[in-house]
Amino acid sequence: MAQNGACLPGGHRQARQGAGEQLPARGDDVPAATQAAARCGRKSSGVELAEVSLWLNTMHPGMRAPWFGLHLRRGNSLIGGRRAVYAGEDVASAAKAWLKTKGGLAPTPLPFRKDGVEQPLPPDAVHQFLLPNPGWAAVTGISEAKDLAGSEVAQLAAWRRGVLQRPKRSTAHLNKNTGEPKMKNGRPQPEAPSQFTRLRDAARRVEFLWALVVERMEISEQAIARRIDVWGADPTDPEFGFLRRPEHAVQKEQVFEDLFHAVDTPYWRLKTVMDAWCALWFWPVDKAASVDRAPARPSLLCTE
Repeated sequence: MAQNGACLPGGHRQARQGAGEQLPARGDDVPAATQAAARCGRKSSGVELAEVSLWLNTMHPGMRAPWFGLHLRRGNSLIGGRRAVYAGEDVASAAKAWLKTKGGLAPTPLPFRKDGVEQPLPPDAVHQFLLPNPGWAAVTGISEAKDLAGSEVAQLAAWRRGVLQRPKRSTAHLNKNTGEPKMKNGRPQPEAPSQFTRLRDAARRVEFLWALVVERMEISEQAIARRIDVWGADPTDPEFGFLRRPEHAVQKEQVFEDLFHAVDTPYWRLKTVMDAWCALWFWPVDKAASVDRAPARPSLLCTE
């Protein structure tokens, strides 16, 4: 993912020029740019520059200025919550491959769609941002930090060792010989509650919240849509649904406030979990005394 979206329109045009394509006027790039722009920058100025760059590459006489606030977001594009999961058997495995600092097991990316087909959450799978990560308190691996703040680094290291544990999982419901669930009254015996089942249930809750966020984003997109006339496109065709605009436009400030700043919404809950998970990577040395109050299990934030 690009560090900011400022290069998006230029790169798009350069690629097409390199292929020998005769480019139309810049305004004709509007549908591709306004709908495909989904980048995040590390600095707020980068997001602003990205929006200006998109405007300069897409505006044409008579067009109302589009708003890219739902697509260009400030954030860290290297470490962040995303839809990537671990299989249940790996999470609870005694090998603890996903907890290894070097050569550890990486999560499996799970896009919402692949080749046009929805990708549901596999049974017992758990999102990576619901689990502790060996990258947490990364400062403990820096020798300079140990020299300058030895006691604080030692405190963070002790906390890190305590939270990097695989969740406990009961196997009482499984047949020791076959590994299959035991049968009771003609039905598989349910798994006993454990740390793992709570994580599994939190992952299902995440999927439910994510579906609500997607629906809310679609509503917001429709609320701030700008009409774009494209030759040969029928706005009544579902394929060109993004060309429609609402009869009564909603102020972008209201859309932004309702979606990103409202407390206790599905978006707020997911963002809080992901922010907490990311923050634990960069916990500052001078705040080592407060790390014990940090959410070692961000998954709990999904259900509280």
